[in-house]
Formats: sequence, structure tokens, C-alpha cells
Amino acid sequence: IEPIGTSTLSNITGIILSRYRNAGYAQPTQTYSVKIVQLRNRNRRWDLTWTGMSLPDKADFISKVFSASSYFKLDVFVTYTFTIVGSYVFPNGTNITISLPSPTFDKIPNSSPQPTCNFSKAASAYLSSCTIAPSKITFLTNALVPEKAVLDIYINGVKNPAFTNPNTTDTLVANAISVTATHPNGNVVNQGTFGGATFNAKRAKGSLYLIVNATSYYKTVSADYTLAIQNTYNLPLGGTIVLIFPSTFGAVLPTDFTITDLTSSFTSSKLVYTQVYQANSYTLKIQTNFVWPPKTSLYITMNGINNPNAEQSGVFSGNTVYDEEIIDQTDPNDASTNIAYNSYASGISILSNSFSPINEGEISNYNFKMTSASDIPTGATMELSFPKTFSPSLTSFDNSLLCYSEALGITFTCSASSQKLTLPITSKIPAGSTFDIQIKGIVNPNVGNSSGLNIVTRQGTSILQFTALGLNFSTSPAPGVMNLTTLETTSKALQEKGDYTLCADLPGPVEIGANILIDFPAQFTFKLSSYNCSVGKNNLAFVYPPSGPKCEVLPNIRRFNISGHLYAFNGGPNKKMCFVISQIENPADAGPSGAFTMAVLDPKANTVLYRTYGVLNYPSNIIYQRQGLRIIVDDIPTLIVNTMSNDIKVTLERAVPYNIYLTPSAPGFDFIPSTIVFLSYLPPTQTFKVKPLPTAVVGSNRITWSKSEEESPRFSAVPDSFFTLQDRPLFKEMKLLVGTTISRTALRAMSLPITISLTNPASTPLAVNLYTDKPAQPNVVQFFPQTVTFKPGETSKNFTYQTLTGAVSGLIMLSVDGYYKTIYYVPNNNITFEILDIDTTPPQLLNYYIVDLGRTYIYFRVSASESSWVSYLLTLRGTLTPPPEEVRNATLRVVRRTKTDVVEIQGRNGSNQTQVTKTFIYYDTFLSFTGLEEQTDYILFFVLEDLSGNYIGTTTFNFTTLAKYYPARFNIMLKDNVKTADLIRALGLITGLTANRFVINSAPPKFTIPEATEPEVLNYLANETVLYDLTILPNKTADDKRPIEYVNLVRKSMTLLVNEVPQVVSTYNVLSAAYEITAFNQIFNYPPYVIALNEYTVSFNVSLKRNGTLYGIIMLRGSPRPNPRQMKLGLNSTNYLLNKDTYASVKFEIPFTNDESSVIYQVITFSSLMDNTYYDVYFVGENDLPVNPDIMDESQIQKVTIHTQREVFVIAKSYKYLQKLVISVSTILIFIAIIPVSYTHLRAHETPEHLVCRLLLEKKKKKN
Repeated sequence: IEPIGTSTLSNITGIILSRYRNAGYAQPTQTYSVKIVQLRNRNRRWDLTWTGMSLPDKADFISKVFSASSYFKLDVFVTYTFTIVGSYVFPNGTNITISLPSPTFDKIPNSSPQPTCNFSKAASAYLSSCTIAPSKITFLTNALVPEKAVLDIYINGVKNPAFTNPNTTDTLVANAISVTATHPNGNVVNQGTFGGATFNAKRAKGSLYLIVNATSYYKTVSADYTLAIQNTYNLPLGGTIVLIFPSTFGAVLPTDFTITDLTSSFTSSKLVYTQVYQANSYTLKIQTNFVWPPKTSLYITMNGINNPNAEQSGVFSGNTVYDEEIIDQTDPNDASTNIAYNSYASGISILSNSFSPINEGEISNYNFKMTSASDIPTGATMELSFPKTFSPSLTSFDNSLLCYSEALGITFTCSASSQKLTLPITSKIPAGSTFDIQIKGIVNPNVGNSSGLNIVTRQGTSILQFTALGLNFSTSPAPGVMNLTTLETTSKALQEKGDYTLCADLPGPVEIGANILIDFPAQFTFKLSSYNCSVGKNNLAFVYPPSGPKCEVLPNIRRFNISGHLYAFNGGPNKKMCFVISQIENPADAGPSGAFTMAVLDPKANTVLYRTYGVLNYPSNIIYQRQGLRIIVDDIPTLIVNTMSNDIKVTLERAVPYNIYLTPSAPGFDFIPSTIVFLSYLPPTQTFKVKPLPTAVVGSNRITWSKSEEESPRFSAVPDSFFTLQDRPLFKEMKLLVGTTISRTALRAMSLPITISLTNPASTPLAVNLYTDKPAQPNVVQFFPQTVTFKPGETSKNFTYQTLTGAVSGLIMLSVDGYYKTIYYVPNNNITFEILDIDTTPPQLLNYYIVDLGRTYIYFRVSASESSWVSYLLTLRGTLTPPPEEVRNATLRVVRRTKTDVVEIQGRNGSNQTQVTKTFIYYDTFLSFTGLEEQTDYILFFVLEDLSGNYIGTTTFNFTTLAKYYPARFNIMLKDNVKTADLIRALGLITGLTANRFVINSAPPKFTIPEATEPEVLNYLANETVLYDLTILPNKTADDKRPIEYVNLVRKSMTLLVNEVPQVVSTYNVLSAAYEITAFNQIFNYPPYVIALNEYTVSFNVSLKRNGTLYGIIMLRGSPRPNPRQMKLGLNSTNYLLNKDTYASVKFEIPFTNDESSVIYQVITFSSLMDNTYYDVYFVGENDLPVNPDIMDESQIQKVTIHTQREVFVIAKSYKYLQKLVISVSTILIFIAIIPVSYTHLRAHETPEHLVCRLLLEKKKKKN
């Protein structure tokens, strides 16, 4: 402590040293001393010492809270939460111990599974290890814990203690649980106790509800079982589900029994579990590796179980267990799970069966010839259950089954699961008839014998027949190896058509009549029933007739079966066989294909002799590449003769800045339009319709496409489109729908429009006749139009009706005219209409609210008490509420000069009837507004008007569109400089954005050394790159993606970008330096202040801290203050433009400097003011975001009130003239008091007094 200036320390009587910190832990056995040493000229003068001062004792924690997720005794998986806040710093290595009463909590570590420790996110930064011991929990800090840091500690999975009696309530007294924080040196830092808690008596077990369903209730028949179980209480992860089967299942369940699947109602994710079946007690235990939430369901699937040979199954039961405690259990007296089984009758006989080829693992054709002892009716299903040695789906994952019957002349829509093949019977099979079932695509089981085939026919859930057959499927070993020597295609572009050449060397002899099998990989889809096959130029092994080989295609397994060679191959050097398959459509996905294979089949022996084996041969696959953008045509639905399709979408994968023309072609069909045009300024999705002509062929049809691009082609060829034309629709497939079933209108009023729609448009005019019934009222109910006619291609039409004097309630009937009457199904061909009395009562407004709200749109619902019109006016908030007639008629706002200077959207919409309850019908009108500005305050005015012209007052609704998107900034790395226009053009191709959405922030030239000649230097310069800095701007009035999402789209499309701009470095991650541009909110450096003021002008010094724009307005004192957005637009508080002299804005561009104290200011001047007048001046600022900058809120508006100086007048020489002037003023003032003056006669800022003065001056001028 040193003296200041000339002062001395001679008069000091006391020294207080404050803000010294005690040691961070208790030292109860030590003391400390304080010594004061006085120095003068660096020489010690005297010492003063205090000794024996005690050190601090241990302190309590600032806060300690204990809670449990359950306070029921013996509840399991309970979470104990301990929250502590220390009053001192805890250094690294501090030991925190929580002690609970012993022996009550001694069994905490014994919970099964063992409890675990977890910490809150904040606490996990300080705490590491955790040890749970009997009645004690210990933690260790791994970092310095600041004082007042909140530490949340969770002990999960604890089983509450039983105390002395689990069936009574016990209270854990306060101070029973303590916590101590011990310094690494062994001294206590903090110590305290938690509050008490009350533990309730053990709660009763919950109910477990069990429902058992089976696919068959016939004795000894194989069935699939589904058990639905719903719990009452939560079953934690690691809990056990115990399912006890009836004793009748002991004989049918194998000792290694497992369930097929376990699914749930609470998640679509796959559930993880383990299972153990105890055959001696018929008990299945499922150990869960998931949490089963309370009051949700699990579904246990058990396929292929043979029903017991008993009249009844007996009762199923079960329970859930956790930590040795039963949580839920089934009711032992519930007999609803006791299943009654029926007997069945056998009736199907197999006359013969075969399959070819018979090699293990081969895709084969299975043929069954059979007869039935009784009729198999239409609508029944036939199930063929194969042995368990077959694949569950009977085929491979990438193939499908083809099922048909030559004798019945039908193709089945078959499906397979769990070795069971299901065939729907679409026509009756008479008793005693012989028929065949052929299945192509079954994968043979492994070599050996597979026995057993069960055949079941069902009608709904009832079994008609059941036959257990001991058929034997004997498979032979795999075929010999053959080498694939050639695999070529004329095109590797996605979805283009190519000619494929495959060659292989035969390893041995081949007899006449053998078939060559060529299998394409799973990426291919064959849509045609025939393709052209020919012999390759290198074929030496086989000789075919001039017409070429026979070629059969099996689309379901992507196989070509080639046959017809004239001579046997007996070996020798000319062993190569080659084939060409033409016009195969390439896959749609880029990358390597699966393996192409070739095989030789001996049909006599039903055996494959030789086969190529995919990866064992090279090459066996082809790598397909995208060689352009895709044009995607949506699937074309089945068409019906004399109808036409709905709109079918065609989409460009990316929008391009030039025009594309796409022309479809198919014999017997017209297309509307005949050429699909993608103009550069239109969306990348267009539509077309398909119209069958009288010459169209019923069945499968194909559309081929021709494409023309105005610039160098960027799009690959469009693949063929396939669809089916049917003679007649399926029952109820095509419908004529009416938009409402009830209509109400007043007498002598016009109804709201009623909509009639078609699910599929007609290809010729379709007429719908309208008439009244019950009673018929042709003279007093008139329809407009009388007949609703759909032109070809139309799918929606409206009509209205008018009620005249004498009309009563009744029905409106609809009938389809002519041919289409048998084509279109009309679910409801009448409308109930109710005629109300002449209506003089306005409608009631029942409800109104937002249905959906976005950045740039709102979808709004208005509910009324009757059919109504809703007239609306949408504008910016601040507009005064208009009278109802102005909302209903926009012209009035112009005539009355009340239309504001901001956007006003006006219109009218009618209600739709929606029955939401059994007793009420709400008449709802939906208003949709798009193209709004993001993050903007709007006000919606609307008026409800019924069909008789009665309306209510104007209703207002305020809303704010959602928050805006921010621009995204990112870099693109290039090997060399490019034209920025070319780069933006390529980015527009990828993102579909226009060029004005991109900003080039910087495009520095690549570093060069012109005089360099050394190879090392030139090589270094060649490898140098350059970073272009770009920004993507948001669209503030369109519901678009976030700009940062477009940056991610660029990252995913780098290959395409490199194709367009080869200088782009494809390995550079454009997201690595990408970010959304945000700006700090604007603030004033200091309040604006006046620097000049006279009678007519005022100037202000204003200063903003950051780049942006400052807005200022001046208004007569007492005028309502506008909001910040209105100030920015130069509007008053009611959205009318201010005089240009009373509004100002100025840009602030702060130069970059290291001196943060530097301030930039601007001068704003307002002119054309009136003298001797009070004004309020308001200032507000915004930042410099490039789109929709952030403006200050209302609390930040700066207000300054000024008083202009008084104008100096020259006194008139003639007193009499002055006296007359005063009299004139008085007269005019009296005139104003008697005859009100419209506010529109006042100029800006004028008061009535100012108006008087102006009129006097004008009068004086006229006299002069």
C-alpha cells in the first residue's frame, strides 16, 4: 500500500483487506496468522502479527434435491435423481459420496440387471466414474467443478426397497440421505443432507391382455398363429415376456421351437430379443432388448404350427417379469384364449408331378396335375405348403413366381411366404375335373430328398379341403463349370437400349434338343413378351437354321431360353457358343450389375449340364454409368376402351435454361398434347394424357419416346413406357363422384356450385342429366346447366340450381347418359336439397382458424351456420378495418379513396359442406393465399354472406408468416479459371434456380508466373487450384428450399457439375466451408439528435453501429406511430404513403478498421415543414442481409420531438385592413364550425388552424 501524491500513511487507524478467499475445504485442526510489515524507503520499520486465527469449517451445499421416478415399494427400474450444487470449487479428483440408510438400501447393487449411473449433459463434463455399493453411491470428478455448478446424477434401474413390510407406507425422514464432497487431500469441501420421501405400499400386478388368432382352426392342419398382447405397466429393457402354452401343444411344438417374428404397435423398427423354449413346461421366455411402453401391444407370429389333435386347445397364459418381480400377468379365469378345433375333409389328389431342371439351387419349373373330389368355387384360395427345405419365399430374393394353368386357361396372381404358395381361384373348378398348376421360378432345395406337400383350399377363413401328400422332390448335384468368355453391350448408359453379346466355352458334349439358358441380373426388368435373339459372329459350337434360333423369354426370372440347333456338339476345338439378344433396356441405377450367367439344359434328363458361376468368371458383370440427366415418366395406369388417362407427369431431373421437346408414340393411341414441351421458364414437370383410338389393341401396349434438345444433349434417352388397355373396367373401378350429399338454399335464391368429378376422363363427350325427384319440380327448380357435359379429358364440372316460388325440399337425381352408363359406377346418384324460407337472418360465424401456415402461404378455414360466401381482403397489418361493403366490393375502396398504398388481395369463395358429427353439418370455406412475404405481419378481413345476400360485419384476423430463410455461402474449388456465367449456368442446371439467385462474391484469378519455364514450377502451377466464393439467395415470396439445402444438392451432384464445368475439382466438399449468412441486429451508436432547426427544415445527426439502412419519418405530434416495417416503406400507421419530404432513408457502410471506437454518422434532413409546430420524428434501422434484412423491433425505435421556429411576419401598414382581416378569420372559423370539412381537403400535416391561414392567403391573392 503506497501513499498517493504527497499524502502520508501517518493517520491510518485501520486497514481492511477484502475479497480474499478462504481455502476450498475444511481445516478444523489448523490455524493461520496475519502479519503487517511497514516499509519506508524500502527499509522495514515495524511488524504487526495476529496469530491463532481459525480456518473455515466444512460448508453445506447450496442445494440438494432427491427424487425418484416411483415411490412404490419393490417397483423396478426406478430412477433416483440427485441434484447437488456446491458452494466451493471441486478440484479434479474430488470424491462425492451419497449415503443412504442401511440396511434398507443395502440391496441397491443387487438389482437385475444392475443399475447404472448417468449424468446430465452439464454434469458429464465434470464427473466420470461411478460406483454403486450397498447403501452408498460414489462419484469422482475428472475436471475442476466451478462453484454453483449444477450436477444432476441419475441412478437408473434401481429396485425400490421393501422396508420392513412391503404392504405398508413408510417415510424416509429428512437427513436420512447425506452427501459429502471430499477434497483430493482428504479434507471435506461440502457436506449436507437431502430431504425426506414417502414410499407407498407395493402396488398390485397389472393386467396382461392376450388374444390368440390362427389361420386355421382345423385339427392337425398346419396354421400360422398370431398372439396379440397388451401390457399395463412399462417393461424395461432386459425384461422377460413369459408365454405358457396349453398342454395340448406339448405334442406339436418341437423342442427347439422359436417364434417367427415379433412386432409392435409402438415402433416400426425391428425389435431385438432372445428366446428360450422350455418343452417340459410348454413355456416360451422372450428376453427383450427393447423397452415395452405401457398400454401398447406386441404381436408374436408363429408360422407353420400343426394344430393339436384335440377338440379344444386349452387356455394360453403369460406374464412379464423384471428384476424377479412380476409386472403384468394374464387373468387365469379368462377362457377367451381357449380355441375350439374342427375336423376337415380331404379331396385333392395329385395325378402326377415333375420339375425341371432338378439340380440343386437351380431356378425350376414345377408342374402338378391334380383332380378335386368336390367343387372349388370362384373366390376360393388354394395353398400349397412345400417342405421346410425350400426357401421361405420359394424363389430367390431378386426373382418372382409365375403361376398359371393351361387346362383352366388362367394365370394366377400368386404369392409365397413360409414355404406356402397361395393361388386365388378366379373361376370355378368342377368336381372330378383334371387340371394343372404350373409354377415357374421356384429355387430347388439342396441335393437330396425333400418330402411332403400339403394342399389346402379355403373359402374365406373356412377350410374346404385339406390334403397331406407324401410327394418327394429329389434334387441332383450342381452342374459342371462353364467359362463365360465374352460379355458385351452396345450401350452402358442408364435406361438406354443395347444389344448384348454373351459367349461361353462348352466343357463337354451337348445333344440335339438341349436348351441354352441366359439369365440377366436383378437390375433388369423385362416388360416385353418377346425379344430378338440371334447367333453371335464367334459362334462355332452350334449350327442353327437360316431363320435363327428359337428364343423364349421368362420375364419373372429374367431368363432367355434358346433352342433349335441342328447338330449335336461332340467336343473339339470349336467349342465357343455366342448369342446376341437385341434391344434390351439397361438398368435405371448406376454402378456394377449383378452377374450374367449362361447354362446348358438337357430337357430329356431335366438336368443342367454346365453353368457359368458369376464371380468365378471374368467378366460376369457390366458397370453402367449415367451419361446424362434423366427424364422421368410416371407409371401409366390401366386404361379402359372409350376413356382416357388422367394427367400423367413427365419430369426433368433438372431444369435447364433451354427448350426440350418430347414426343410419345404408340400404335392405336393419341396423346394430348402430341408433343410435350419443356420451356426454359416453365416448371420441370409437365403432363400428358393417353387417348385410345378405335384401332387400339386390348392388352399390353408400349409407348416409345423421341427427344429433341435445343442445345447439346444433356438428357439420356427416355425408356419405353408400358401400360395395359382393358375392354371394360373392373367393378367399381371407374367412378362418377358428387362433391356433396346435402345442399341447402333459401327460396328464390341460387345455390352454391356443386361439383361432379370423374376418376378417369372419357375420350368422347359424357353427359350427366339432372332432374328433381320426390317430388319432381321441373318448373320451380332450374339447373344451370340442365345437362352437365364432360368434354374429352375433363374430370371436374360444376352446376348450380335456382329455386323459384313454390319449390319444396326434395332430391336432385343424376344419371349418366348412353354408353358410359355401364362404364362409370355412381356410388351416390342423388343429392338431398333443402329449401329454406325466404331468408332475412344473417349467417352465424361458428369458427375460424389457421389450417396450415408457412413462410409464404396460409391456408385458412371459416365455418358458418349455413351455406355462405366469404368475401375477404388480405393486406399488411395496420390497415384500418373496412366496412363490410368494401370487403364485398373492391371497387368501392377505389371510389371512396380508402384503398391503402400496400398490397390488397381481395376475392370471394364459397363454402363446402363437411359432416363432422352425426348431428351437425358445418359449412366450411377454405381460403388459400400464396406468394406472401416471409416473417411479415398480415391482417385478414372477411365478411360472411349467405345465399340470400344477408351478411354480417367485418371480422379481422392477424397472423405472421413463419421465419425467413437465410442466404447460404459456399466455395467451389476449380483447377483453372472459368467464366462465372458458365458456372452459374451449371449450378442452375443442378438446382433449378435462376441466375439471379446466385451471387459471385469473389472469383480470383489463378496464380500464374508468366516467365516461369522450369518443369517443377510449371507442374506446381498446374496443380494449383482457385476457390470461387458464392452465395445462394433465398426466395422471400415462394415456398422454396433453404439455400443451404441447395448447397447440399450441389455436393451430391458433383459428377454432373464436373460434366458441365470440367475445371471443377470433384473431390472438394462444398459443405466444408458452407454456412448460412446471418447478421447482428442493428443498433444505434447514440440517440439521434438535432443539429439544425428553423421554421421549415430540421436536420439530425444519426449513427448506426453496423452496415445497413436507417429510415426516418416526421409526423405531427400526437399522430399514431407506424411500426418498423411501415417506416421502412414510408407509410403512416394505416398504410398510406407519407409525403416524400417527411420520409428519408440513408445507407450505412462502415469501413473496416481495427478501431472499434470509430463512429460513422449521417445527416438526415426533413423539409417543407410548418413553422411553430410540434413534430414527432422516428428513426429505425436494419442490417445488411441481402434478402429481407432484419429490422429493429418497435422497442428500439428512436423518437425525437421537435418544435419548429416561428415565422416572422411583416405587420400590415393599415390597421383597418388588419382589422378586416381578423373579422374575416373569425367568419371563416365560424363557417368551419358549422360545415364540417372532409379530411381529404387537408394537406399533409395541416390542422384546421393551418387550413384557415391558407384560405385567408388565397382570398387575399384573389382580391389583389
